[in-house]
Amino acid sequence: MARVLVADDDPDIVDLLALELAREGHEVLRADNGRVALDVAEQHRPDLILMDICMPVMTGIEACRELKGTETLASVPVVLISARGSDEDVIAGLDVGAHDYISKPFRWPFVAARIRAALRIRRANEIIRCKNEELDQFSYFASHDLQQPLRHICAFGDLLKEDLGDDLSESAAQSLGFITAAAARARTLVKDLLTLSQAGKSAMRREPVSLDECVDQALDMLVLPREQAGAEISRETLPIAHGDATLLTQIYQNLIGNALKFRSENTAPKIELTAAKSDTGFVLGVRDNGIGIAEKDRKSVFGAFKRLHGTSEFEGSGIGLAFCQKVVRLHGGTIWVENPTEGGSHFRFGLPDVDHLPTEPSE
Repeated sequence: MARVLVADDDPDIVDLLALELAREGHEVLRADNGRVALDVAEQHRPDLILMDICMPVMTGIEACRELKGTETLASVPVVLISARGSDEDVIAGLDVGAHDYISKPFRWPFVAARIRAALRIRRANEIIRCKNEELDQFSYFASHDLQQPLRHICAFGDLLKEDLGDDLSESAAQSLGFITAAAARARTLVKDLLTLSQAGKSAMRREPVSLDECVDQALDMLVLPREQAGAEISRETLPIAHGDATLLTQIYQNLIGNALKFRSENTAPKIELTAAKSDTGFVLGVRDNGIGIAEKDRKSVFGAFKRLHGTSEFEGSGIGLAFCQKVVRLHGGTIWVENPTEGGSHFRFGLPDVDHLPTEPSE
């Protein structure tokens, strides 16, 4: 049994749908306009909403847009219904996040099939959400519990080295160095895993963000490696995006940091921050003249702990690009890497504009 909200200003339509839904064992909620539908949905959390497009006070499209912008209701499927809906209305409804569209007059078997399909998707999404939460909780607690013994290993290793001092043989000192270095690296891995598992856990802000300001903050945090590498960084004027400023800053910090790290030998890094308009928002990028990425590795490089080089060549945990991918997906975009013909790498990621924001986080 599901809880279904029927929103329509025609009481006969509401009565008809309510009768058929009740016969199939569903609980029925009612609303006669979009504003009331929002209030009822917020109070009773339905599993599905059947909503007329043309209603007084607030249209179905307006109500759907507001529902999809609400964290607690964004995953609820909305099926729009209308007798006078134009193609433009249908497209507008689907663009704001409606799951389906039914035109009046309708036959109940047709409506029932669409309802079953929408509820199956709702259940599947709920299962996926629960599994993701379980995995994230496992990652968090496993990482958290690992930190304490690793701190002890590092601390006792330092104390042992200090206590024994010159009494340590060369071989013993080397072995102790390996132990403390391995423990320190493990601590970094655990810390980065925690960062990855918690990305987007707190309520994500979706507000106008100056990407130029995000880059400025990222560059401030990279002052030392920039100076050490003698990097030359240029940028186009970056747009105002909609999203979480803190997370977007971390994307730039990771991508620029990688460009500084994976540079060609005896060549100063040249890094260009790119921006272009797309049909649904913006395509941003970080282009460098570094060592590049082989074509076979361009997809796998975004996997957690994926390393293309040994730690003796380049430091790092292999989490940075996985973090970037997760944050971009939370913003409703995608990230990929290209190898320009002149060499190096060009990491690019798409961000939707305000009219194409995701209806729920993308995992």
